[in-house]
Amino acid sequence: MKQSLILMDYNTLKKESSGSSKFKKLRASFSYSRNADVENFIHTECSKYEKDFNTRNYFSFDTEKAKIAAFFTLSLHSIILGDLVSNIDESIMSVLRGYGKRDARSVGCYLIGQFARDDNYSHDDISGFDMFSETKILLKLARDIVGGRFVAID
Repeated sequence: MKQSLILMDYNTLKKESSGSSKFKKLRASFSYSRNADVENFIHTECSKYEKDFNTRNYFSFDTEKAKIAAFFTLSLHSIILGDLVSNIDESIMSVLRGYGKRDARSVGCYLIGQFARDDNYSHDDISGFDMFSETKILLKLARDIVGGRFVAID
């Protein structure tokens, strides 16, 4: 991973970039040609999701170039157990539901949503493994505070 990259949450990066308009320009400079929805999310949607407490957005910020190299989102989600498979073994279902929750139809989980590296950065600068390692640190912290056993990836 490139030495000049630091992980910053949405509010910290917004504050460090001296306010909303500069932060918006910083996000607008993020390029992700592989998926227009992901690019649109960072350009326009992540602020709405952050303000509504639907996600927490994290940015790998390049301090040398003053640019966002990568970003990902974390949120809460629910997995509907019936959507998995209909003929799953009951002992496995009891583990999924949690002991003592025989009638649970869903199980709470954390969700890794948006997950992208700017087109101008290579795998050598920041790999998917590096990004995922950062998410695991945050998810472990969340689990240690409030519990939880599952992670879904969008």
